[in-house]
Amino acid sequence: MYIEYKSYAKLNLYLKVLGYIDQLKLHKLSMINTEIDFFDYIIMELAYPGKGIIDINMTPDFSINKEDNLIFKAVKAFIDRSGLQFDAFIKVKKYIPPGSGLGGGSSNASYTLLALNKVFNKFNTFELMEIAFSIGCDAPFFIYGGLCKVEGSGEIVEMIDIPDFNDLTFVVVIPSFSLSTKEVYAKFDSIPRINNKVVTTSKLQIHNDLYEAAKLINPLIEKIICRLNEMSPLFASMTGSGSACFAGFKDLDMAIKAQTILKREYEKVILARPKLSRNTTTG
Repeated sequence: MYIEYKSYAKLNLYLKVLGYIDQLKLHKLSMINTEIDFFDYIIMELAYPGKGIIDINMTPDFSINKEDNLIFKAVKAFIDRSGLQFDAFIKVKKYIPPGSGLGGGSSNASYTLLALNKVFNKFNTFELMEIAFSIGCDAPFFIYGGLCKVEGSGEIVEMIDIPDFNDLTFVVVIPSFSLSTKEVYAKFDSIPRINNKVVTTSKLQIHNDLYEAAKLINPLIEKIICRLNEMSPLFASMTGSGSACFAGFKDLDMAIKAQTILKREYEKVILARPKLSRNTTTG
């Protein structure tokens, strides 16, 4: 049996670090996330019954150990929790680079869980959320997808609606360098708290607490944000712990013009639209 599916990227429109949860060794966050129509493409061949073989081929190859690959962790967790024995042979065409703050690995994991559950129908949404959270803090959001408020350490997800949000077009600059999430949070914890400006447009707040830490690690982040702001968007910000930065436009022609200009300066600049919410599995 073959399953083909897309695994979408996300943008953090709002990211506030509220504290640290000692027992979990995780930060407590308040976020507004949106999926965008920029994705990896995955083909999974299943053999059932099987022996629990999991084989993953990624193009390009980012030299990730199989056991560290979040798709591997997702399939293994599904097998362990369901008690099923099947083989999974997975090919991934990667467009979302690691270390960009676009959530590619977490998205891959969650969309793989959703794909497996569509075949085997073993778990409800809340159970899938638990499995996803055991894999990564960003993963539960992708079980819901669309536009969501995310709290806790990523495990509390609520779908939201913002008027006219789907009319926006994003210009996303994906620089050639990556940033380590662990390193950015460590830098954030080591510096004095700075009240970064919160940009409010309509009913949408744009903010990222990790921006100051990220630009201390790589000052080019600040330059990218400055260039995006020079394109006269509604707002510009960094997603996640970086390195990707984005700007939101109401006018599509302005977004296309900005992308054209920025493509002369940066390796990868994409246009993206918000991805609409999907119905989740209730079981």
